[in-house]
Amino acid sequence: MKVINFNIIKLTCCLIIGIFIGYRLHITLPLLFYTLAILYTAITVTYALSKTSLKPNLCYGILVYSTAIAIGTLTVTLHDHTKHKTHYTTFKTVQQNKPVTVSFKIRETLKPNNYYTKYVVNILSVNHKKARGKLLVKLVKHTGITGLKPDNVYTCKTVLNAIAKPKNPSAFNYKKYLARQYIYHEITSHSKQLLKIKHVHYNICNMALKVREHISSKLKNYHFSNTQSSIIHALFLGEKQSINPSIYKQYSNAGIVHILSISGLHMGAIVLLLNVVLGKLLHFKNKPYFKTIFIILFLWSFAFIAGLSASIMRAATMFSIIAIGTNLQRPTHSINTVATSIFILLLIKPLLIYDIGFQLSYCAVLAIIIINPLLQALWQPKNGIVTYYWQVFTVSFAAQLGVLPLCLYYFNKISLLFVISNLVIVPFLLGLLALGFLVIILALLQCLPEILVLLFKYSIDLLNGMVAHIASWDAFIIDNVPFNLFNLISWYVVIISCVLLYIKFHVNNVKAILIAVVLLQTYAVYNKAVKPSKKFIVFHKNKSTVIGCVNKNSITTATSNKNKIEPIAKHYQLKNNITYYKKTHLQHIYTHKQSTILVIDCLGIYRLRHLKPDYILLRQSPKVNLERIINTLQPKGIIADGSNYKSMIKYWKRICKKRKLRFHFTSKNGAFILDH
Repeated sequence: MKVINFNIIKLTCCLIIGIFIGYRLHITLPLLFYTLAILYTAITVTYALSKTSLKPNLCYGILVYSTAIAIGTLTVTLHDHTKHKTHYTTFKTVQQNKPVTVSFKIRETLKPNNYYTKYVVNILSVNHKKARGKLLVKLVKHTGITGLKPDNVYTCKTVLNAIAKPKNPSAFNYKKYLARQYIYHEITSHSKQLLKIKHVHYNICNMALKVREHISSKLKNYHFSNTQSSIIHALFLGEKQSINPSIYKQYSNAGIVHILSISGLHMGAIVLLLNVVLGKLLHFKNKPYFKTIFIILFLWSFAFIAGLSASIMRAATMFSIIAIGTNLQRPTHSINTVATSIFILLLIKPLLIYDIGFQLSYCAVLAIIIINPLLQALWQPKNGIVTYYWQVFTVSFAAQLGVLPLCLYYFNKISLLFVISNLVIVPFLLGLLALGFLVIILALLQCLPEILVLLFKYSIDLLNGMVAHIASWDAFIIDNVPFNLFNLISWYVVIISCVLLYIKFHVNNVKAILIAVVLLQTYAVYNKAVKPSKKFIVFHKNKSTVIGCVNKNSITTATSNKNKIEPIAKHYQLKNNITYYKKTHLQHIYTHKQSTILVIDCLGIYRLRHLKPDYILLRQSPKVNLERIINTLQPKGIIADGSNYKSMIKYWKRICKKRKLRFHFTSKNGAFILDH
């Protein structure tokens, strides 16, 4: 009988607690080693004494769980690269922001933006001294470089710039996001600054890249369109960088963007296919062992080729454990499998716990394991086709319920189209995956018939067409939902308590639901009563001006384009639970409490009768004599936003420094906030 092993679940929870502690407190290695040595000694002594007792020793259990917490803390500390003597951040030239000669090797290609192609690189040397660590390299587009490949080493002389903090309040903290991947600095390079060193160190990542490139070159012979090719690369090679943003948005609005990332759906299909094929082909004594080894090797080979993202690692680990249990006839509860895979992955890479994809993946899997059987038990249709679609519905509904609070917390958005998408597209996708693997294998063998190519092209176009049609139903997409950490925790308490109450009625579960509901209502009332105080904000945006005036429950924004909703201000509204959002045109004078702000644009108008502004906002690079303005108006400070030329910024900064006057440039200092 498959039973839940609560010990592995408790140990995994303790490991996660230890990771949180290690990430927040930065405990030294010697202290952690002494702590573990003491705990291990105490466990050994307690275990020896507990043999003489018939009752379980409570002290022994506490020591074991404390050890798991200590291991989690130690794992975070050991993975902190900055504590190593050869880490590039220990070099004085880097600390002093001086130019250094750095050699690096490409580790990962990131999704490009309108200005840069971006890479994560491994540092090999700094100023010809051996070094280690990771950097973010931003390569300016249209500079003659077609792309950097992991099988090449590059060198350049440049300044390693610290990753900038978010320039606007409540904005996504890209600095913290990269720090959790041990990336602390970046370089921006042009083609003339990079020197390619022609020596190659082959490793498994380079081999995986060669395999992906070989598959891509074979598929090019069959003239897939750019859209078709991008979907093929996403579904089968783990490369989403080339997907058109509009198509990606359609998949997101349809509630099935997860199918573009190789994860459990793909790994489950592979395990199912290999089990069927190997079961038919193999007939010998050690068949279970051979089949298990082959499936695991195939899973991890596919995972390496696809890039080893968080979702791929999670799926490969979990399905490897499932393959071992099923093929070797050692059944285990699915929750044990999930807990074991979490434990293993976090030991290897502890800060995965902060990865959004990792969190979404495991919440979805746990919801499917726990909630799906309860939903399926509500109705058991006799028709096979109805049964299949009922199972698809319950699985998708359970997964969506599991990730709903997280989606609202991270994206402030939820699509109700997931029900239709999963009922229509997921069954179709399984057939597309099988057809795609067949097409790739036959293309590599150079025996792919034209009829399969046409069928594959038509299937991809049909998939995109169905997604676009479903995504066009805007009424089912709920956007701009205010949701914070308190809401996240409270809603998960409600969901978990409801599930436990359904499984077994207990007064404690009823209390938990009622407490969570009361807390949510109390917090809602608190948000209504206590809103952000009056604020005047000059947001930072390149080549544009964005001004926000906050007055408790509303924010009024003024932008260069008054007909467009500004995402920066909208995001601030959501994160601060502000109800009303208004738009207006830019004004020349703003008042905030006892302060007056004068806006000087390209027209250069500033001579207003009896006006003595406290602050002056310069926008659109006005051609004015700043020294004369300061002498005439005598402001407390000068503000310059992202709409000004850099040459003007340097000129204004020199004048303010000379006059010992505060100068605030939003690109460097972040948004200007006046709340007093």
